[in-house]
Amino acid sequence: MFSAEPYDSPNAKLLADFSDLKEYTTRKTAAGVTCDLTATTEKVKVGARSGRFTATHAGDKAEGAWANVGRVFEPTLNMKGNEAIGVWVHGDAGGEVLNFRWMSPPELIHRGQGEHYVVVDFAGWRYFELVELDGAMHDLWRWPFGGAYDVYRENVDEGNLKTFDIWCNNLPPGKTTECFISPIKCLPLVKAKIKNPTLAINGKTILFPVEMETGSYLEFSPPADCTLYGPDGKVLADVRPSASTPTVRNGENQLRFACEGPTDIRPRARVTLFCASEMR
Repeated sequence: MFSAEPYDSPNAKLLADFSDLKEYTTRKTAAGVTCDLTATTEKVKVGARSGRFTATHAGDKAEGAWANVGRVFEPTLNMKGNEAIGVWVHGDAGGEVLNFRWMSPPELIHRGQGEHYVVVDFAGWRYFELVELDGAMHDLWRWPFGGAYDVYRENVDEGNLKTFDIWCNNLPPGKTTECFISPIKCLPLVKAKIKNPTLAINGKTILFPVEMETGSYLEFSPPADCTLYGPDGKVLADVRPSASTPTVRNGENQLRFACEGPTDIRPRARVTLFCASEMR
């Protein structure tokens, strides 16, 4: 998959640094929810300040408990060529979902929205590179916006961004959540190569001796059918895995993916696993 240039790349463009919170004129919440966005030096990973996003949910269900703080760009913001988002988040392990959403002017693209999700199931600082839009996950939570056409059909023109919103959803009932957000940057996309991808299942590892570039894909159907395809779908090579296929067991299984790759960027890959058994 595509990677992104580093957070501190000279080609990065600033999307938000929370230096002037008067710019965030949009404030909306679900019933029973209150929220606030403040600038703070209490917890800072990079930059001069962090954005402190807090939300309190007085209801009894996390589903549909959301809050929103956003801004409007006048004129529109041009992030063409810098379509990835780089951001540090200090989480509270509360299970809430952050959604960094941007939209183009409605007269340009009607209701198209670009969603970028961070599930806050961790504590402390963690870095995120948000490259692809996360609309495919939209139905996992109940949002007060979006329909099938808005989320799954319409796109966003990153060269003309009209609004940027920080949403929070799935707020735990009866609690106050607190996330610290670093300055948010837009990063250029870059191609990358990975070598020798491995997949370990319950400690048993299978290695694929191959080099893959962005856009290429490897298909493996045990016991021996393993083919590397290029970005254009053409067959590049037949690949021989290093071991027999690991098997899964009833109940929980531990899976781990690893590969060799460049050190100056974070290589990315999508792994899809199918399980099959004999019919009895």
